[in-house]
Amino acid sequence: MFLFGLLVLIGLIGISLWSFRLGLVLYLITALIFPTLPLGKTAFRIELVYSLWLIILKIIRSSKFKLKTENQGLFIPSLYALLFVIMTFSTLLAWKFNSGLPIGAAPSGSVLKVFAVGYGFLRPLIVMLLFLNTPFDERWKELLLTTLLLLSIPISVLSIGQSTNLPIAQQITQNWFTSPYRTAMPVVQKQWGFILRSTGVFEYHGYNAIFSLTVILIAGYLLINGLEKKTKLILLYLSLALSAGAGVLSVSVTFLLGIPIVVLLLLFSARNVPQGLPRFLRTVAVILGVIILLLLPIITRNPDIGQGLRNQMGRILDGDFLRGRYHPKTGKLAQAYQAIAQRPLLGWGFVRKDTFVGDSLYVSLLYHSGIIGLGLWVIFIGLVLVYSWGKRKKPFLNGKFSCLIFLITLLYSVVGFGSPSFFILRLEEWYWALLGLSLVRLPSSKQEYKL
Repeated sequence: MFLFGLLVLIGLIGISLWSFRLGLVLYLITALIFPTLPLGKTAFRIELVYSLWLIILKIIRSSKFKLKTENQGLFIPSLYALLFVIMTFSTLLAWKFNSGLPIGAAPSGSVLKVFAVGYGFLRPLIVMLLFLNTPFDERWKELLLTTLLLLSIPISVLSIGQSTNLPIAQQITQNWFTSPYRTAMPVVQKQWGFILRSTGVFEYHGYNAIFSLTVILIAGYLLINGLEKKTKLILLYLSLALSAGAGVLSVSVTFLLGIPIVVLLLLFSARNVPQGLPRFLRTVAVILGVIILLLLPIITRNPDIGQGLRNQMGRILDGDFLRGRYHPKTGKLAQAYQAIAQRPLLGWGFVRKDTFVGDSLYVSLLYHSGIIGLGLWVIFIGLVLVYSWGKRKKPFLNGKFSCLIFLITLLYSVVGFGSPSFFILRLEEWYWALLGLSLVRLPSSKQEYKL
């Protein structure tokens, strides 16, 4: 299997030499759906290596690596780069003075872990710059959105198959989408005998829930704003319906809390669109119809799913989902809070210190970059929202594309209280790529789209 992955990587490198744009599109595809390849006690992820190759190739081919942005758009990647620099500086301070692992005496395993965490925070900047500096016209932007919706269909089918104990879905998940270092999947399979809460390709039901919310938001937005062609109506409704089903079967608090937010965002996007309200109502009807017609028989046949959903709703209503994880003394993140209190301004950088940081985006940022880094992140997201909102009325697809970035950023900022949202493996590459494309200087006429 590892040899197969190596051959695929060589093929991708060859394609990128022939067409860099196509190489970038294939990068997003492989990041989302390419199987995890076991390599000893770790896993080989093809996109982690391929992204490095792409940035090296881009620099070699470009006589000058330019940032082709408009005005404040230039500050968005710059702010993220500054955040990464702060985390790097925090790493050096924590590594040298507080972690008990002086730089010269650190075990090689610890060094590799630090570099792995650091590269995880660096890759969004790499992806943003790659797509920011590569010409994509409207056809390519539409292709990217269409590709994401197409890929969501088999992922949602796999998710539904996981929760319904379909043998082929269980086998595909175990062989292709389970990392050796992830303990969640084996524990779930041992407890239930199968993957009760659908994980899709993400190895965790909460991440699969966020992917489903993302697809529902994109498909719903395209339906409401009338950007679809008749030939793509089936794709939009199918991806919308299947993602709603997969999201509910994730039995995730994130999805149950996130779906009302998605509906509100879609309603917000429909307010000034001709026929926007009827289209919004049709979209919501599809979501509710799927939940009722498709999921009720599944829940009836498998009471554990229904019980899981009831338990999650109960946790939401009584606030137990907050106390269980976020309580400062008895919650799972108590050690993380103590570590943050030790270095509140700059955090611990990329040093993990054997502390459970959890999935919350904001707790993670506090741990890795302190109050200074979290404040910089808030400014960064605020600038993304202001910039994308300001471009929503631009001509052609670009205006709608920017509005979609605005909505996704809002969604990820809210669900980020309980998940890494912007930094979910397999999904994060798509957000940062779309954000990079939205920062490119817009043409004043369709003639400028010719490449």
